Amino acid sequence: EKGFKANVNGDPGTHIPIVNLMNQGMIEITVGNEMEYEDYVQFMWVKDVNKKEVVLAKNFSPDNNAAPVLKAQVPSGAVLQPFLFFNINELWVGEPFQVP
Repeated sequence: EKGFKANVNGDPGTHIPIVNLMNQGMIEITVGNEMEYEDYVQFMWVKDVNKKEVVLAKNFSPDNNAAPVLKAQVPSGAVLQPFLFFNINELWVGEPFQVP
């Protein structure tokens, strides 16, 4: 995250991480941008806001045209924040959220 300005390269409507809170502590992080070989999500991660630690992470390949998704079960009450890193549009950060 250091050295990159967040949320400045590209369209916020297609680059901000989307958080879906599901049942029983399950979360799903996605993005509205379609994966293309030239423009794709390289990494997706989630930080625990209170502990200031990365608690989930996934890398993606440009060879896979599927939409990037990170799903996980997390503890109730956790305050988390999603991050994406695109090969072209660089760092995008979502708003912190609390798991019900």
